[in-house]
Amino acid sequence: LTSLVLGWADPPAGSAPAAAFDIVSSIETVVADAIERAEPSVVAIARDKAERNESNETLAVRGKPRQPGDQRQHHAIFNMAREYVSTDYGSGVVIGDRGEILTAFHVVRGASFLMVRAAGHLQFEAEVLAADPRSDLAVIAPRPGVGAEPPKLKPIAMGDARKLRKGAFLIALGNPFNAAWDGRPSASWGILSNVAR
Repeated sequence: LTSLVLGWADPPAGSAPAAAFDIVSSIETVVADAIERAEPSVVAIARDKAERNESNETLAVRGKPRQPGDQRQHHAIFNMAREYVSTDYGSGVVIGDRGEILTAFHVVRGASFLMVRAAGHLQFEAEVLAADPRSDLAVIAPRPGVGAEPPKLKPIAMGDARKLRKGAFLIALGNPFNAAWDGRPSASWGILSNVAR
């Protein structure tokens, strides 16, 4: 089982083979530990679009002025945020010491308001710092508030992608179907199918 499925070498002569249960239990422990380390850095993102924004312009951008009516609407949403469940959602991962979050561009495209929920039911308004539609990537950050403390977020530990090989185990953490809107991302795992695309 071990040499065929996981590519491990046969045990040295004279040693007892590992029981299948012990192998599976070890893998389960490693996966659960990796999830526990990364989970605090994964956030859920809700996008709200202004009804009159027919051009699908992204308005929740740092430095871009907002309409007074939009602000009233968004503050009403924000004030009921614990009960608010968006139907327009995505995932992101904290990458910077000042709360910068990497997400997909399509998650923020056309947003007039972005709300982020992180571990511990931490919630805050965010805005776009940079975006690249071609690579479908965007960076958002907490919107500065007058006299408000910035949220304390934990950046994810970065690895070296050059060491990845086809077949390497991967863990995916995120917000599928808005299931992680309580601030706790869902997890799944699989293998790296290709390193060239």
